[in-house]
Amino acid sequence: SCDTAVLNGDDPSTQELKKRTRAKVITFSLQGDGDLQASEIQYEEGMTKFLVNKRVPFEISLLGEFNVKNALAALAVGRIFQIHLEEARETLRSFRTCTLRMEVTSRGGITLLNDSYNANPTSMLEALKVLSQYSGKGGRGGLRRRIAILGDMLELGERGPEWHRKVGEAAAQLGINLLLTFGPLSSNILEGARSCGMKEAYWFEKKRGLLDFLKSASDGFKKGDVVLVKGSRGMKMEEVVERIKKQCKM
Repeated sequence: SCDTAVLNGDDPSTQELKKRTRAKVITFSLQGDGDLQASEIQYEEGMTKFLVNKRVPFEISLLGEFNVKNALAALAVGRIFQIHLEEARETLRSFRTCTLRMEVTSRGGITLLNDSYNANPTSMLEALKVLSQYSGKGGRGGLRRRIAILGDMLELGERGPEWHRKVGEAAAQLGINLLLTFGPLSSNILEGARSCGMKEAYWFEKKRGLLDFLKSASDGFKKGDVVLVKGSRGMKMEEVVERIKKQCKM
């Protein structure tokens, strides 16, 4: 087992790394080229469901393709120690992460995705992708709106404005229905979203403006809404989460 390497089969550098090692290589992949492959990924009721090697169904209480990759990596390590897929299913299903990382709360047909622990460009884009694909059960008409409430991503240096614009562009391209942002850098999220044709996008310089908007919105949240809250730790997005929970009596 000491002579085995576990590699991400979707990484362009993997083929070169395989040539450099004499170890046995086990690969995992979301793109269909690995010893352990995930397919038919679905997000529902706070769970991610997928098939491993097109035959074994798995469920994890974490959302996002990146968490599916983490699960595959764990299964690959398990293979080294002769832990079969069927044996690993319940262990992965019962795994829980720390608080404020894609916590799912639902009440009255409204689903809150609380990913307020921290944010960087990659995790922000992944979270928006989860929101766009989330298929939890809503009201009679199914999903009504996908809503993203985003704060600044801090400590990005000179590329900060550029990365925030990319987040706004992604929100528009992924079909997010309503985008609410706050913080100095997040004005660039608004700019990116509007440049891609998104009309229901709003920016607030300070958190107070966002909280007042949430409190005074005439129609508020509706059955079927799925709401993502995410931003850097310094933005204290948990305060936004608490306002939503109070407003929706969660």
